[in-house]
Amino acid sequence: MSDSAAAIWRQAHDALRLVIPHAKREVFDDHLGENRMPWHRLFLVTPDSVAHGGLVIDRLARRALSMTPGMVTLLPQGRRYRFEFKRGLILIGFHFRLESFPGQDVLGAAVRFRQEPLAAADAAEAWQALGLAGADAWLRTEGLLRLHLGRLLSLSWPAINQAIGIHRRWGPALAELQRTSGTIPSIQVLARRAGLSRAYFTRRFRADLGEHPRAWRARMLAEHASQRLLFGSEPLQAIAADLGFSDAFCFSRFVRRCLGQSPAHLRRDGPFGRTAPP
Repeated sequence: MSDSAAAIWRQAHDALRLVIPHAKREVFDDHLGENRMPWHRLFLVTPDSVAHGGLVIDRLARRALSMTPGMVTLLPQGRRYRFEFKRGLILIGFHFRLESFPGQDVLGAAVRFRQEPLAAADAAEAWQALGLAGADAWLRTEGLLRLHLGRLLSLSWPAINQAIGIHRRWGPALAELQRTSGTIPSIQVLARRAGLSRAYFTRRFRADLGEHPRAWRARMLAEHASQRLLFGSEPLQAIAADLGFSDAFCFSRFVRRCLGQSPAHLRRDGPFGRTAPP
């Protein structure tokens, strides 16, 4: 390995972290649902799945991809998808993000709504790995996701390095904005700490990170909410209070607006959000 290649590997090791908050295998009954999750998604349809397994529909782009046996489907984060899954669909699903700072993805436009053929051996390995209960399941699952991303994504090191630099520059402000307890500083306070006017701080934030600071904050709250609803059993009122909402009603309205489904649907039906009975 050349010195320049070795330097890139070291930088990637030190700066990047693959986050997988949800990975699961499922055999579906008829299923109709939709949501907008704050992670990219990778779906593997096993070769022994039903021939016509249904559709994933990108609502904004008005594009649909078929859940065909022996295919891997990649879905960008933050878009509203509709799932029309048929009885007998055998699906392995990963939710993920490649981060240089907690909550900040570096993949960006490299993740496109697309499909590629899936090797039968890879599907079998993923199904087996997600059936394990120990640390070996976690290690094998992360390895499989890395393998598929390496095949599906075309990543530019200059673009990733630029993203890493931007995220580090905004690190102190992002750390404050994503807090879920205590008093969150106002944009005016964050701007003053950075030595900028409020208007220039907001303009630079939007130019570098692609959204208004308030939108970034809302996305982080939605992520915290979805993780606690998917993986916990706390009452809605407790989660709402911890995340700074006045009551469960305001919290539920926020979750529905940001994630495309109610807290009850998210907790009961998982990341595919059933909207109609089977």
